[in-house]
Amino acid sequence: MKRTALPGSIVALLSIFVLSGCAWLHLGETCLIEDGKPRADIVISEKPPRAVKLAALELRAYIEKISGTKLAITTAPGPDVPAHIYVGRSAYTDKLNVSDEGLNGGAFRMVSGKDYLVLLGHDKDFALSKYAARYYPDPEALKAWDERTGEHWGNVAPGWRGYSPTVGIWELDERGTLNAVYEFLRGLGVRWYMPGNLGEIVPALKTITLAPMDKTVKPDFPYRNFGDYSPGFVAGSRDGMLYKFRLPDPP
Repeated sequence: MKRTALPGSIVALLSIFVLSGCAWLHLGETCLIEDGKPRADIVISEKPPRAVKLAALELRAYIEKISGTKLAITTAPGPDVPAHIYVGRSAYTDKLNVSDEGLNGGAFRMVSGKDYLVLLGHDKDFALSKYAARYYPDPEALKAWDERTGEHWGNVAPGWRGYSPTVGIWELDERGTLNAVYEFLRGLGVRWYMPGNLGEIVPALKTITLAPMDKTVKPDFPYRNFGDYSPGFVAGSRDGMLYKFRLPDPP
């Protein structure tokens, strides 16, 4: 019996029916989560700043709340998933020519491609001066300050007040990438109205697609002071401090 080749248009039509669920429902888009299964990982640098570590953990936690799926956090793109979420600067974001240049004061970029999403801002660990107290009292800081001034002081600047032990972040840590993660989560429908689980709204999505994106956000003000809010930075609970970080800039 002679075989007849099917016309190309019919072959193309039939191929649609064997596409995966994500490709069938969202033609031309890649899935980060597909029907409750991971289709991406979270990639950070080998030595990320403190704020980038927190950003990756926050992203994973809320993706899991949204979809029930926990994404892996890794320092290299995994071969077993088709897409990768690059959180913070790394060698991989450098290869993609997505940089933090000009992203000062908490600004950030959100850039996507066929198989990747970059959430990136300027991140830098704050280094406390040796003349500021790391705890109370701090004899070493006091000694260093006395040697520097040639005087004998009874106290030095209370640097320890600018550290949140519940979150592991200094008030003056630059954390643009963390802002990018929260903006991405808001785009998925997450909202925070008060600290804790009671104050948040999290949508239920079994599939999360990688939408086309190229967005740069710059704040209206170059500095946000969380320390003067009650409770203070050093005394705030984890839920309280994270709530402050999650708040968007006012319009």
